[in-house]
Amino acid sequence: MIELVGDFIRTMTIDGEINSDSRITLKTNQTEILGRGSEDYIISLRKSILQNKTMNYRVPEMWDREWNHRIGPIWAPDSVSDSTLQCWLKPEQFQEDTDGTEYSAANDSSSNSVNFTQSSTSLMPDIGSKGLNGFKPLDYNGSHELFATAADGNAVFSVGTTNFMCIMVVTTPVDGNEKDVLIQHGNRTDSGYMRIYLDSTSSNTNIVLGTSSGIAFESTATSAFSFSTSHIITVGKDSSGVIRVDGSDKSASGTPQSISSTDDTMLGMGYSGTSGTSELGFNGDIYEVVFIKETDTILNDVKKIEGYLSAKYGIDLDSGHDYYNNPPRTTVIE
Repeated sequence: MIELVGDFIRTMTIDGEINSDSRITLKTNQTEILGRGSEDYIISLRKSILQNKTMNYRVPEMWDREWNHRIGPIWAPDSVSDSTLQCWLKPEQFQEDTDGTEYSAANDSSSNSVNFTQSSTSLMPDIGSKGLNGFKPLDYNGSHELFATAADGNAVFSVGTTNFMCIMVVTTPVDGNEKDVLIQHGNRTDSGYMRIYLDSTSSNTNIVLGTSSGIAFESTATSAFSFSTSHIITVGKDSSGVIRVDGSDKSASGTPQSISSTDDTMLGMGYSGTSGTSELGFNGDIYEVVFIKETDTILNDVKKIEGYLSAKYGIDLDSGHDYYNNPPRTTVIE
C-alpha cells in the first residue's frame, strides 16, 4: 500500500477515456505510473490509496481525473449543507438493459433510493452516444419514460410549501411544443402536482414550473434557451419562482404554491387525464438531475451544484457566477 505522507504524493492523474473499457493509467506527480488497466480497476486503485489508514483523503467523483492534495477534489451534491439532497441521478449510475442499447434505470445517488426505472424495452430511453465530456446521456425520442413509484417519489418531490430546486443538465429539443422533463402525473385535476417542462415553439423558448397543467403554479422565462443546445437548467422556488440557465437568473412570473401530489414521478414524459394518456414526451438528452429542498439559503447550494455540473460537462456558466472560473472544492481530508 502506498502511504500518503507529507508531499510524497502531491497529485494523482487518471489518463484515459471516461466510461470505457480501454486501458487507462493512474500517475502520481505526473510521472510515476501507479497502475494501468480498466477504468473500474483504476478507480478502485485510487480509492484504496486515498482511503488508506495513514491519511484517509476524501475520494473524488469518478470523472474528476485530477486529484490534488492541496486544493482537494471538486465538490459534489452529496456535500450540500444549506439544503437537503433529495434525489441525484447521474450517468455513472444509469443502468443498461440486457441488450446494451437502452437504459432500464437511472438509479438515485442520494440516500433516499428514488430510482427511476422502466421494465418495458420500447419505453426505455436509448443509451446516448458519447456527448458532453464523454458521458452517455439518457436519449429520449418523445415516447420514452422512466418513473419513480409514489412510495419513493412522494417523500422526495411532495415538498409542500418548502423551498426546493431541481438542477438539470439537458440537451434541449430541436423544436416542438411543450416537452415534460420531470412531472408527477395522474389525473391533472390534481392541482398539487409538480411539472417542469420546456416550451420550445418556433417563436418562443420558455422554461415552466407549474401545477395543474401549468396554471396554478407557473414561472416562465421567455427566450431562456436556444434550440438543440446543452444547458444547466435550474427550476424551483425560494421566496418566489426561480429559473436559471447556465447560472444566470431569468425573469420569472407566478406565485409559488404548495406541491403535495402523491402520484408517481416521471422523467421525460407527461400524462394527462384520468385514463393516464401519455403525451408531451421529451425529445432530447438528459445527463443529470439534482433535487434539493429546505432552508432560506438554498441558493448557496444551487450555485455550488451549477459549478459542479459546469466542471463535469464543460458547460460555461454566466461570467458573473461565483464558480465561473473555478469549480467549488471540498475538503481534502474527511
